[in-house]
Amino acid sequence: MDKSERRDTMNRQKPIRKYLPLTYEPKINGVLNGSIFQSIRVDTILEIGDLIAFHGWSGKPYKSPWSFRTPYLEINWAEPIRIHKDFIYYPWEKKKFKIGDSELNYLAALDGIQPATGEELLRILHEYHGPETLKGKIIRWNPAPIIKQNEMLGGNMEILKPSPSRDLPPPPPPPAIPAPAPAEKLYTTFLQIGDIKNSRQSTL
Repeated sequence: MDKSERRDTMNRQKPIRKYLPLTYEPKINGVLNGSIFQSIRVDTILEIGDLIAFHGWSGKPYKSPWSFRTPYLEINWAEPIRIHKDFIYYPWEKKKFKIGDSELNYLAALDGIQPATGEELLRILHEYHGPETLKGKIIRWNPAPIIKQNEMLGGNMEILKPSPSRDLPPPPPPPAIPAPAPAEKLYTTFLQIGDIKNSRQSTL
């Protein structure tokens, strides 16, 4: 096992923060509502304790504005794997799960793959990253920030959609300043104040 296949962050001085694109359509809603909290990432240095946030694209990936972004999420599981054509190998556990194994189907279900089979999981991974053997990691995160955000927004993630400048929507404008009172009303008020002063002087 090489250094890229560590399971912990003992040598990392501080966690890194990273935005990750989310482009597999059947998975997006599950990540945004907190029901999916796993992703298989290829050639990643992410480890336990690192912070990730997901974003989508409004059009062509890497050539269009972001369509959504999530809060930062803390990784609480990072399992190194090797992705082969018809199986996934766990070097830490020295185990191999092949197409048809219930463990691989379960992994596909956790990852939001549709249909949730090991065969479809491997097909998607190789479609995205090429047919060769791949080094990757299964990462899982604490979905609490997303769930809390959804509760605050009534389950609506639209408010997290950034503008093309990747900023959140601008704050609402300040309340309008009331218009000044008409001149006639001010003159009447001035006369009333003068009457009050005169009546006070006559009683002294």
